[in-house]
Amino acid sequence: MLRIKQEALTFDDVLLVPAHSTVLPNTADLFYSIN
Repeated sequence: MLRIKQEALTFDDVLLVPAHSTVLPNTADLFYSIN
């Protein structure tokens, strides 16, 4: 049986509600770094 030993987030915890934004998809910065 799977047991979670630390705090975990579900899809519902991080669900984003769409809203008005001035950022256009072609100008969004998607750079990320994994250290």
